[in-house]
Amino acid sequence: MVRKSRGPDHIREHIEKRGYKHNYVLYGAGAYYYDLPYWTFVHLAKDAGATVDLHRMAVADTLAIDRYLDENCLLEPEIPSRKESVREMKKRNKDVEKIKRLVAEGSKRWVRYDEGAILYSVGIHTFQKLARDAKACYKVGGVTLIDTQKLDKFIEAFEMEDDD
Repeated sequence: MVRKSRGPDHIREHIEKRGYKHNYVLYGAGAYYYDLPYWTFVHLAKDAGATVDLHRMAVADTLAIDRYLDENCLLEPEIPSRKESVREMKKRNKDVEKIKRLVAEGSKRWVRYDEGAILYSVGIHTFQKLARDAKACYKVGGVTLIDTQKLDKFIEAFEMEDDD
């Protein structure tokens, strides 16, 4: 006897049952969005209680993860304990134009220190201080992520209008 799959109606029922705004992504897409290794993202999603197990797949709610990061993973301003070597920075360096395009599209909200320094055209230590002052630093599984939306709002608060 062949069992019939419940199909998309099963997913729709589950989403309506949750009763709040959501944004579900697969684990791989979420790991890319948060710029984390796959299993680090899976553990983060489970710690946040944002996972939903569906038939043959699991998804994570990014809004629930963002709430969890705001409540539990906010990094307090501190002086870094060691400098990153040039080799380590080059190892993680990514294509700048691609990062700028992804941040502008909104598909990439989180960056690491070296990516953010290149993106905002400042030195890495200046960017670290700016991100900490904006309270946009989050520590997840040994990786420090910067929320570009919070950082942009912090920078826009200091912009001056031109008097022409």
